[in-house]
Order: sequence, then structure tokens, then C-alpha cells
Amino acid sequence: METNLLFVYGTLMKEHREDWQRRVGAHFVGCGRITGKLYDLGGFPGAVISSGHRCHIRGEVYRLDDVNLAFEILDEYEEFEPSNPARSLFVRKRISVRMEDGKSKEAWVYVYNRRVKGSNLIHSGDYRRRASATR
Repeated sequence: METNLLFVYGTLMKEHREDWQRRVGAHFVGCGRITGKLYDLGGFPGAVISSGHRCHIRGEVYRLDDVNLAFEILDEYEEFEPSNPARSLFVRKRISVRMEDGKSKEAWVYVYNRRVKGSNLIHSGDYRRRASATR
């Protein structure tokens, strides 16, 4: 089952960097959350996904007009090399997103592909709230 939805939780959210939305034809669907932990990596956050813990990462879901074009642009931005995931800073994965209305949707997400040791956990799971608190 292919999906044309993308979950973003960091610098690709509204109020951070919105030029990508026009470039790839991304349309806001709504807000949701995924299961995992969010880490502050300096200028950006990184999500670590695990079904074993109860932490949540808050973010936004977008519908992509052209998935291939979107991934061509976003893979470069996220430093994801599909032909060599081990070298990639982030990797693209499919995940279940719990929307604000309680329904679940399958979406793509870029998850951090390095060690988080020494990085600060964003306890709220909300990068927007964390970013506004540090301004």
C-alpha cells in the first residue's frame, strides 16, 4: 500500500521552513503524533522510533502531490541516501500517525539514523514548543 502522506516534526513544520511545501506540492492535512522519542540535535531535532515506549512526538501531516518529486527534494534535505541508508543522517520510514481526531493514518517520516548519546531529550515531544521556549 503506497502512501502520499508525510509526517514532519521539526524544521519542516509550519513557522520554521515552508518553502518545501510549495516546491513539492505539499498540502497540510492536520496535526498528529507518533510513538517515539524526540532529541534536540542542535539546529534540528531527530526522532527515534520505538513501539516499546510511551513517549510521543508531535507533528504535522502533509499530502504530497508528487511523491517522487517530494522525495527527490526532501531526501537531499534530510541527507538520506536510499541506495546507502547506513551512511544517511536520516532514513525514510512508514509509520502509523495518530491524528488529532483519533484516527490513524499511514505516513512517511524521516527518522534519525545516528546515536543520540549526549543529545538532550525533548520531553514534551513537541519541537515547536521547544523551539519557541529557546527564542
